[in-house]
Amino acid sequence: MCKRDELQLLMQFIDTKWKKGHILGNFEEMMLWQHGDPDGETVNFAVAIDTEIQTIYAVLGCIPLWQYDPLLQPSNDLWLSLWKADTADAPVQNIGMRLLEFLEGHFKPATLGVTGIKKRVRVLFEWLGYTTGIMTQYIFVNRMVTSFAIADVPERNMGATADGNCVLTELGSLDGVEVAVPDCRPAKSVTYLVNRYAKHPLYKYRFFGVMDGAMVKAIVVVRKIDQSGSCCLRITDILGDISNIGTLSSELQALLERERAEFIDCYNFGVNASVFEQIGFMACPANVVIPNYFEPFERKSVEIRFAYKNNTDKPYVIYKGDSDQDRPTFYERH
Repeated sequence: MCKRDELQLLMQFIDTKWKKGHILGNFEEMMLWQHGDPDGETVNFAVAIDTEIQTIYAVLGCIPLWQYDPLLQPSNDLWLSLWKADTADAPVQNIGMRLLEFLEGHFKPATLGVTGIKKRVRVLFEWLGYTTGIMTQYIFVNRMVTSFAIADVPERNMGATADGNCVLTELGSLDGVEVAVPDCRPAKSVTYLVNRYAKHPLYKYRFFGVMDGAMVKAIVVVRKIDQSGSCCLRITDILGDISNIGTLSSELQALLERERAEFIDCYNFGVNASVFEQIGFMACPANVVIPNYFEPFERKSVEIRFAYKNNTDKPYVIYKGDSDQDRPTFYERH
């Protein structure tokens, strides 16, 4: 694992070998927030390094979920992130694969997943025994919008709204908030949400409670994105049981109107489509464009591919905020 005194070498490798200006190669605070091990001595990146000449040949990042809540460590869930090998100069073959083998042996994770993989990499993960697939993008479009600057929605009325038994209430903080956590993987907690989202160094996330009277049935993590003189809302995580909360369509419409947002979307794998449909969402149709990339902005729909190994008997659930999908891409040094 990368030692803390090798951090600058790691960041230089990312900036020169992966992508110039990449935030993990230029913003140390973001790097340590996402990959700094709580022990203060290492960074959660496996590195192939020649320590004599101080040269890195390959890197593979990881995000243990327990770095955001130490009580999650017994679950031993791990996300992979940036993976890059400089094969032209590497002194041995398959150096990138050796890093993956090392990381699996080092952590011996109960679950190991990655999101945002390329088509060609999917075949590799399948060969390694991973389950692969494409996340479903669920959307709810503001019925009052007549001109879209971010999305491309040919049909202006997409679905009806209806009142349900639960309401959406913004939670100023999660102090003292309790919610029943589903028995799935990766394991999460309220503390995880606070440290993963409320303490993000750059992005501002908001928490909404799905309320059934005074009971919090689920916590929904939302990020507002301003773009092209308009805005949208993105659900990046959900903690709780949403299988029987009924429709939230009127609540979602009211939220979009208050925020003057074009739409709200949610990328997910692992929750039955009927659950999202009951809430009021729909899988994004082929003729509707709901962008995923905003930095820089690209007005196109994007498939998010994933791969995972699950060595437990628990269902595996993925949201947009998992792995390192929901983070800034570039950062300029000041």
